[in-house]
Parts: sequence; structure tokens; C-alpha cells
Amino acid sequence: MIGPKSVLLLFLSGFAFVSAQPAADQTPPQVRKEKLRSTQFDLAGLTLIIGKLDDSVIFSDDRRDVGVGFVRFRLDNRTDQFITFDPTELVFVGENGGQASIGLQRREEDRAPAEEIRMAPGAHVYLEYNLTARLYFPVKVYYNAKLIAEVTD
Repeated sequence: MIGPKSVLLLFLSGFAFVSAQPAADQTPPQVRKEKLRSTQFDLAGLTLIIGKLDDSVIFSDDRRDVGVGFVRFRLDNRTDQFITFDPTELVFVGENGGQASIGLQRREEDRAPAEEIRMAPGAHVYLEYNLTARLYFPVKVYYNAKLIAEVTD
């Protein structure tokens, strides 16, 4: 006969096993780097299309661009409401565990700190950012603490 302590122990063992399993919604799509332009990612009402993801910029007229990663993307607000996009919530983690966050925003010849963007209903924007570190592929991409993709070279 199984006593109450045994039932509790079995329950806790099962709970520990279940909670250690990755959540089904945390299995990101794996995308090859050259297929990024044709892949859309949902960011809570916004659609993200990464046009370019560089591991490290080697040559640039602006020395602030050299030695760190780079990302260029399009955001679409396909809803009928304003939505805020926070670029600091977009995080990249390389194969070596190194994290690269959004650094300076590229605006033509100027560089500026990344800022939140209020996206109007039906609007789209193109954005370019230097990252804070070099990337090593494959790269996991997170937005708002959710794993949205794994990009392979």
C-alpha cells in the first residue's frame, strides 16, 4: 500500500520532471542566415523580418561600427493599434554563450542610442543597429525574454 508520503514524493518527482522539460513554445524555428529575409517572426503584434545579421563588421567609415555585430531589419505593425517596440529587448546569444544586445542605432551617417519606437497601426519601419559584441554562429535570437529563432550560418 502506498502511503501519503509516497504519493507526495511521486507527485513531486513527476512535477520536477515535467518542469525540467522545455516548453513547446520555446522551440524556435531554425533559419539559415541566407533565408532570414524570407522569414517572418511574430513579436506580440509586430512582424520582424531580419534583412541582415553580421557576426562582425570589419570595414566601415565610422570606427564605432568595427569589431561588433550588425543587424538590419523591418518591423510591421499589422494591427489596428499603436504598439511599442523596445530594441533593448532584442538579444542575440552566440554559440560561445556571448551575448550581444542592441547598441547604437545607425541613422545615415549618424549613430544614436537605441530608443523605444511607437509603431502606428499599419506602419512599417526599417532599422539598423550595431550590436554590443561580436556574434558566433549559430545564434539564438530573443525578444522580450522569448526565444524566437536560432540562426545558423
